[in-house]
Amino acid sequence: MPRKRSEKAAQSRASIQSAVEAFKNGEFKSVWATAKAFNVSETTLRARINGRVTEVEDNESRQLLSNAEETMLAKRCTYLTKTGFPPRKTTIIEMATEIQQRRVRKINDEEGMELVRYPPIGKDWIRRFLNRHPELRVKRPRRIDASRVKEVTHENVIEWIRTVGEVMRDYKIKPENVYNMDETGFSIGSIQAAHVVIDDTIKAQFQAQPGRQEWVTVLECICGDGSAVAPLVIFKAENGSTSWAQSPKIPGNWRFSGSQNGWTSNRHGVAWLRQCFDPDTRDKADGNYRLLILDGHGSHVTGSFIMHCMDYRIALMRLPPHTSHVLQPLDVGLFGPLKTTLSTHQDTLFRLHVARIRKVEWLIAYVKARATAFRPDNIIGGWRKAGLIPLNAQRVLQELDLPKTPPPSEPEPQLLPISTPDNVKAFETSLIDSSPPDATELKRINTAFRRRLGLDTPLKTPERGYAFRLSVTTEKLRAQVSLLQHENTELKRLNAQRKEQTKGTRVALKDRLLLTAEELRETVHAMKQEEEEKEKRKAAKPRKPRKRKAHEMEDPTEDQVDSANNDIQP
Repeated sequence: MPRKRSEKAAQSRASIQSAVEAFKNGEFKSVWATAKAFNVSETTLRARINGRVTEVEDNESRQLLSNAEETMLAKRCTYLTKTGFPPRKTTIIEMATEIQQRRVRKINDEEGMELVRYPPIGKDWIRRFLNRHPELRVKRPRRIDASRVKEVTHENVIEWIRTVGEVMRDYKIKPENVYNMDETGFSIGSIQAAHVVIDDTIKAQFQAQPGRQEWVTVLECICGDGSAVAPLVIFKAENGSTSWAQSPKIPGNWRFSGSQNGWTSNRHGVAWLRQCFDPDTRDKADGNYRLLILDGHGSHVTGSFIMHCMDYRIALMRLPPHTSHVLQPLDVGLFGPLKTTLSTHQDTLFRLHVARIRKVEWLIAYVKARATAFRPDNIIGGWRKAGLIPLNAQRVLQELDLPKTPPPSEPEPQLLPISTPDNVKAFETSLIDSSPPDATELKRINTAFRRRLGLDTPLKTPERGYAFRLSVTTEKLRAQVSLLQHENTELKRLNAQRKEQTKGTRVALKDRLLLTAEELRETVHAMKQEEEEKEKRKAAKPRKPRKRKAHEMEDPTEDQVDSANNDIQP
C-alpha cells in the first residue's frame, strides 16, 4: 500500500508540472481550464504558476546531494542494473560520499590540509534517497527450504539433543572438547543473492557474474568454547601452487590441497582428520575424549575415518538426516554470515567488471570474511542456536515456526523540478532529452545564450529556463565525472595489486596430500636460494680458454714474411 500511495503522488506531481508548462506555452487561456484539462487542483496550479517552489526545491537545501547529483546517482543505479551489477546500499553510500568529497578535493589539496569536511553519511540517508526515486527498489531473491523443514520433527530434535547429552555425560566430555565439522563449497566468480538497489522500470533485472565458475571446497571445524580449527582449502588443481599462500594476509597454519574438480573426497576427509583436527585439538583434550559432530557425507563416514577416531579417543556423532539446517552449529550460525560477508568483499571486484577472479584474490577475500564471521561470539551463538551448548531442545523448536515479518513501509517519492521554457524554440528544447547533451548542439546554443547575455533587455522565460537547465546539467556532469573517476581509481588499485601478486610456481604434491601456507612460502624461499646458489657457482667457476678457429688466426705481417725469407736463404 505505501508504494501505491507513492506512485499516485508521483503521478499527481507530474500532472501539475505538465499543466504549468501547458499554461505558460499558451495552450489554455485560463488557469481554471488548464486545471480541468489535466485534472489537478486549481489552487495548487495557480500557486505554482505564481512562483511557489515545489516541495523538492524547498527540501534541496537540506539534502546531502543536490537534485542534479541525486539524479545522476540514480541513473548510475539504472546503468548498473542494466549491466547485471545492481549496487548494494553500501555501494550507493560509497558513491554518494565520493561525489561529496570531489566537490572540495581541490580546496583541501591546495594547502595540504582539510579545510572543508563533510560528516559521514548516516544510515537513514539511503532510505530518503530511495524515497525520492521511486523507480529504485530494494529486492532480494527468496530462498525456500520448505522441503527440508518438513523433515524436522519435534521427536527427532528432542531425541538428538538428549543423545548428545548422554554421550557427553558417559564419556565425560567438556564443552571445550566438543567440535562440529562440515565442508562448504564456493564457486569462484559467483556471489549469493543480496539486497541491491535496481531501477524497477527495467524489465531485465539480473545479477551478472564473471565468466569463471571454478569450484573450491573449504573444510571448517568449530569448538564449543568459541574457537575454530584452521581450515583446509581444496582448489581445483592437480598440483599445489605457491601463489595460494604468497600473501602475508593468509595465516601460515592454513592447509591447502587440490582435487580434479575442487570437491572433497574420502582421502581428503581422512587427511583432514589426521593432519588437521587431531594434532590441533589433542593437547587441549589432555588425554580426554573429544566429541566430533558431523553430517552423513560420504567422505566423513569411511572405515579409515572411524578407526582413527576409535584409536585416538574421538567420539563420533552423526546428525539425523535432513536436519543440518537447524541442528548443525556451522549451518545455523556461521556459514550464512560467512558467505554474506564474502560476497560483500567480492562485490568490489565484480562492479569493476573483472572477467576473471584469481584464486589468491578469492582466498584473500575469504580470509577477511572468515575473520568477521568466525568470531567467538558468533561460534558460541551457533552452538546455542543448535540447542547443544547449553543443551536446550526448546531453543531449536521455537525456531521451527517463525512469525511472518511485516513488509517495511515505503516512503512517498518526490519528483525533480522541470524547467518551464516559453516561446523561443532554440532554448525550449535544449538540455531536456539528451543525456549527456550533444556537443555540437550545446556549443551552438551556448554561443547564442552568451550573445543574449550581452544585451541589456531582461531574459525571457525560455532563456531563464535554459539557464536553469544549464546549471543543473553542469551538476549532473560533475557528479558523473566523480563516479567515473572513482571507478577508474578502483581499477588502478586492482591493477597495482595484481602486479604485486607474482605468478606462483607449481609444487608437486606426490605423497603429501595437504600443504600449509607456511610450507608453500618455505618452498618459494628455498627455490630463490637455490637460484642464487646456482648463479654464485656459475660466476665462481673459471672459464676455459677458447680455442681459435683457423679463420680466426692472425695473418703474418710483411716484415715477418721478409724476415722468414732471409732466414732460409743460403
